[in-house]
Amino acid sequence: MTLKELQPIVADYHRAFPDWHLLEGEVLGRESGPLLQVIGFERLSGGDYRPSCAVFYLCVPDRDGGFGPQWLNIKVRVIHPRAHASLRDKAVEAIHKEIVPNVDAPLDPEQVLAMHETSNPVRSPDAHHLAALNAYLGHDERALYWCARFTELVNSHGLGWQDFDYKRRAFLDQLEQWLNAGEARRQLERVVQEERRKWGLV
Repeated sequence: MTLKELQPIVADYHRAFPDWHLLEGEVLGRESGPLLQVIGFERLSGGDYRPSCAVFYLCVPDRDGGFGPQWLNIKVRVIHPRAHASLRDKAVEAIHKEIVPNVDAPLDPEQVLAMHETSNPVRSPDAHHLAALNAYLGHDERALYWCARFTELVNSHGLGWQDFDYKRRAFLDQLEQWLNAGEARRQLERVVQEERRKWGLV
């Protein structure tokens, strides 16, 4: 399936979520402070598409932080374009009923943070993401806790450090400096605005 073929399908879903932004021709999104909740439509090699939902943390650079993704129940997990007309309403219903945070409720950063912190298992990417979101929300001690946990979690995997681990560690080192200088919220707000520009939200 090409992007051109997918776009009318996404436009059809957009009619069910008219208050959400249409981003990059294939993603629906709503934002709240440092969060962007998205409904995406992955193009699969067999010509089907797969709806998915996730929350991106805009306070993390390069779309490298968030909570999710989540997929829908097996009946509407993968949809062929020919079946779109008959399954679209069922997929929309599943999005309303199954996705957390609930797409009909206000998108609350503190609620998302609490859900993410209690998720299991916690991996090194989670520590990276949680450090940034805690710092943005003013939970400095918790942010520093996750900064420290990141290195421990990477080492515990026993797979060695990858390029993305070094990149995340560098960001956390910078974040620790901002926290110690009392500049974390201001600096992370700059990151948020840059990410919003990348998504086409401004």
